[in-house]
Amino acid sequence: MVSINPPTTDITALKQLTAIRLDVNIWSARRKLTATDLATPDLPPESLASLGSKKVCNPEDLRVFATLKARAIALLDRHGVRFLGGWVIPEAATRSVIESLETIGTDFNTAKDAFLGRYDQAVRDWIGQNPGWERLIAGSMVGIDTVRARLGFAWQMFKIVPPKKSGKADAGRPLLDAVANLGRELIIPLPPRPCP
Repeated sequence: MVSINPPTTDITALKQLTAIRLDVNIWSARRKLTATDLATPDLPPESLASLGSKKVCNPEDLRVFATLKARAIALLDRHGVRFLGGWVIPEAATRSVIESLETIGTDFNTAKDAFLGRYDQAVRDWIGQNPGWERLIAGSMVGIDTVRARLGFAWQMFKIVPPKKSGKADAGRPLLDAVANLGRELIIPLPPRPCP
């Protein structure tokens, strides 16, 4: 990885960092398994149901979304450090990361449109791959608008600014300490400090 050079706890380091929050939603294609689903003496095969849930669509049809999410995570891990539930990257890497995230987002939306365009057929194919369990799957199918709402790729970039000191309380200190604890994981070229 890279390093904060030199390690600092002052606000200068925060000014040179951009925070990123990745927000990727992937429809699980699972529904709660109910007692009525198990009204027959046979249990559904493991490929169709697991303890507590049933698959209403082939998981292979959704693998592309997990792959794209993994690409975005790998990109952010490569350019930054996980921080406060997201990542921080050096300001200098912002443009490159934005371009890459936009490409991944475009790929995600293309895959989403393609999947939604064949959603009904995908469910029919899944029913065909699980003979004897047609009612279990068909009765659990969700509408395409629900699936559309559960597939999404978004990200937000923002600057982190600690709150101002209020009397004796320094509410910003924990944030500055967390920045200092990033240790030597990011290269942030700091300007020279003025001589005392």
